[in-house]
Amino acid sequence: EIFGFEKKFTHNQVLFRYAKGKSLASGYEIHPYNEILFFIDGGGRLLTEYFEEKLRNGTLIIIPKNAYHQIVFSDEPNYMRLVLNFPDIDAVPFPQKNIRLLYPIPRSISFLLERIRAVLESDSFKEPSGTLLYGAFLMLLAETYADSPQQLSPKLRRDDDFITKCIKYIDDNFTSDLSVEKIAKE
Repeated sequence: EIFGFEKKFTHNQVLFRYAKGKSLASGYEIHPYNEILFFIDGGGRLLTEYFEEKLRNGTLIIIPKNAYHQIVFSDEPNYMRLVLNFPDIDAVPFPQKNIRLLYPIPRSISFLLERIRAVLESDSFKEPSGTLLYGAFLMLLAETYADSPQQLSPKLRRDDDFITKCIKYIDDNFTSDLSVEKIAKE
């Protein structure tokens, strides 16, 4: 266990972390990197400067850098999360200045998060998996910000065929140097 996380891996400046149980963070946080937190299990609340929101299984929290926030857990022993920390990425801008919650999350985003989680949970985790993780992360960013917030509900999403093609391309080319541009081109 590293810094409270059972699994921790960095690839192309993206920190992938997966953990169960007590969080080491307490009190309000503000950090110089962007964060995506997938709330897998447990109960709690998200507190920001502007709102307080109940957290439930399957909530995705998108936290831009320098955003003031706190997560308070009501069921900390059962708290399970997937956390991605990353700097600004030119290929996929992170335009939001405010924290956003997505619940329920679109099927395409849920699929990508579950793939990232499965790789991190795997006992056979190897370096090439980093490229697969990074490719899934880039698609997650692109999918999360592809449309305006009002269009992120599953009913309004475009056909998931595009995501399936991207995942197939990544699976077929995970040993190659992948980028958002290459994935989009293919």
